[in-house]
Amino acid sequence: MRIVYDCSARANVRSPSLNDCLETGPPLQPLLFDIIARNRMRKFCITGDIQKAFLQIRVHEQDRDALRVLWYNNLQDREVTEYRFTRVIFGATSSPYILGVTLQKHIEVYEQEYPTTVHSLLEDTYVDDIQGGGNKEDDIATFKAESTKILSEGGFNLHKWHSNIDHLNTTNDKKEEETYTTRSVGNTSGNETKILGIPWNKEEDTLTISFESCQKSSEPITKRKMLADINSIFDILGWSSPVTIIAKLIFSEVCLLQLHWDEEIPDEIQRKWQMWTNSLQHAPTITIPRCVFTGNPTHYEMHGFADASKTAVCAAIYIVAYENSTLVSQNLLTAKARVTPKHMSIPRLELIAAHTLAKLQNNVSKALSNFPITACHSWVDSTTVLYWLSNHGEWSTFVRNRVKKIDELTESKWRYVPTAENPSDLGTRGSAPSRLGKMWFQGPSWLSSEGDRPVQPEISESEGAKSEKKSTKKREVMLLLEDATQNDTKAWSQELLSKFKFWKLLRITSYMKRFIDGCKGMRRVGPLTKSEITASEKVLDAPAKSALPTYRTEFNEPFDVTGVDFAGPLMYKSEKHETRKAYIALFTCASTRAVHLKLCRDLSVNEFKRQLKEFVARRGSPSVMVSDNAKTFIATKR
Repeated sequence: MRIVYDCSARANVRSPSLNDCLETGPPLQPLLFDIIARNRMRKFCITGDIQKAFLQIRVHEQDRDALRVLWYNNLQDREVTEYRFTRVIFGATSSPYILGVTLQKHIEVYEQEYPTTVHSLLEDTYVDDIQGGGNKEDDIATFKAESTKILSEGGFNLHKWHSNIDHLNTTNDKKEEETYTTRSVGNTSGNETKILGIPWNKEEDTLTISFESCQKSSEPITKRKMLADINSIFDILGWSSPVTIIAKLIFSEVCLLQLHWDEEIPDEIQRKWQMWTNSLQHAPTITIPRCVFTGNPTHYEMHGFADASKTAVCAAIYIVAYENSTLVSQNLLTAKARVTPKHMSIPRLELIAAHTLAKLQNNVSKALSNFPITACHSWVDSTTVLYWLSNHGEWSTFVRNRVKKIDELTESKWRYVPTAENPSDLGTRGSAPSRLGKMWFQGPSWLSSEGDRPVQPEISESEGAKSEKKSTKKREVMLLLEDATQNDTKAWSQELLSKFKFWKLLRITSYMKRFIDGCKGMRRVGPLTKSEITASEKVLDAPAKSALPTYRTEFNEPFDVTGVDFAGPLMYKSEKHETRKAYIALFTCASTRAVHLKLCRDLSVNEFKRQLKEFVARRGSPSVMVSDNAKTFIATKR
């Protein structure tokens, strides 16, 4: 049993919790996506767990006052004793960072002595779960021995070892690993465990994605229930994307109806949802090999595919492994599918799919930077996208920005693939898990053969590309000539003033006139002057402005002319813990713009008169008081 403390608990609504007062710290954990992607690139794998990791870190003496806890020594007498934690606890927002930085600092000490193991520990440790791997059994045995030594010297004990090499598995803590769940369902198989939440069969060396949680009947079907079912499918690398995209599309229909979270969805959408959940019963799980290759490869190629439909976009990446020049295997590494934006053309959606693939390939390339990937290829089934990526012509902002981003993210050559041979097409249409076959899990058969790859068509400008072409027509520029008639000038300025703010146009016009003067030899620098602003006002024919009152333009004694108004309300707690309102009386000097503030308990006349007397005693009696027609001010005048 592991106790987790609720450090987000509050004494009352206005009191902060312990987590509100603690600094979370920067994230030090590597991404789950990166760890699992690297795990699939190793023939042999081993995982371990740091026993009671948080409790191995001592809290500094001066910080223990923040970790106080009240404990009943005797429940009957309600005798309370106050304790202080001396170790890092579960539930505090700063605990993961403290554990991460402690492990990092300790592990880095051994970098010179055990460089390979230290690199693996720093790269693939997620909180208290460690991982290692390699293509030789000796590499795994070495990692286990060295990591155990490194962490034990810091007071961290490693246990629960699991590996696809049988003799490296833990054999003496079977009782320790038994949980309430395994006792309840009777799962006594020693070959089943998990890698960061993903079920792993060590004997067959396979990973499993389960849909069983979505098949639990719960009536009625609501938006909350649908979202919970979708999120219950734990698939970090997107192997089940063609299956989950169907549920996401149905959920997007519900979102467009703007229903409440617990409101029952319409019958038509319920039938679609039931059809999807029924399709999961025929294949409640998807099983894929943990390692993407067999044999002993020397280098790899990465192939990415992108596709789009009116409803979804999908990107999928496959790893082709070679031993020298001989093909070893090819398998799906990762995929991503998402719902498309509404009311968008197919060429734009295809470009979004290519952009999605570029980002996915960039993430994979960073995660697998230490693996010998010798080539990277990108495939799309849209010649319009290929034409845009060839950087011919000038395009709309939408196309230009995404083409630029794709060029920055990838260095691979983009090629054409027919839709029928594009595996990511499955991710845009959706599929039942029982229908996912070789095309999805292994990709096209021609990936490993250069000669069998699709013939590349001639890329030319299509109608879709033309629709995004930037207009080359020069914008009409209106020139103000000295002999222009007053009416033309007035019409021109009024047209601009109807579209843009006057002060913005005034500054732009002033700088334009300064540029023209500079071309004539009258160069000026620095801020705009009053004369330049005045000249621009004449050009723009500024709208009439009401004259300011005399007391605003003439300098008088401070607060000789005073404006007054209320600000608020401000909420506060009374002695009886009742919520009440308070206001601020603002006294403003009309000439100097100085402000005098007084706090008022309410808007009553007596309260305002009291504050006014204090103001007069401090600033002197004004000759003129200016205010709106608030009842408090009118009653005070009387």
